[in-house]
Amino acid sequence: MERLGRGLGSLLGNLSEEEKDNIQTNEIEVSLIDRNTDQPRKNFDKDSLNELAESIKIHGLIQPIIVNEMSDGYMIIAGERRYKASTVAGLTSVPAVITQIDDRKSAEVALVENIQRKNLTPIEEARSYKNLIDKNDLTQEEL
Repeated sequence: MERLGRGLGSLLGNLSEEEKDNIQTNEIEVSLIDRNTDQPRKNFDKDSLNELAESIKIHGLIQPIIVNEMSDGYMIIAGERRYKASTVAGLTSVPAVITQIDDRKSAEVALVENIQRKNLTPIEEARSYKNLIDKNDLTQEEL
């Protein structure tokens, strides 16, 4: 997979070859996508979402969201802000990278994506680190 700086390639760049083989990109109906309850970002600025929605209306969704395939649909790993703005823009489907990665890798990708895109609040970032530590029995050094 080509490295794309701080884009999709950098988020998925440290996946194993097996995980990379399980990646596909498709257009997915928004009704089949659920938000990730462990999403690091809890607050989404309404004005910023509306600005992104206007851009999406004009240019479309340029970068796909990343989702995990579930038994009954898909769960967002990265790109919830893009997903939300797409629904505000009236899209009924969005481009998505579909993968099947474990919960730990999913949490890592979600955290990295949020830190790279737009700063999390210190509380959101701390909660995300704690969540990774608690759910995966990590030491601070491993984190």
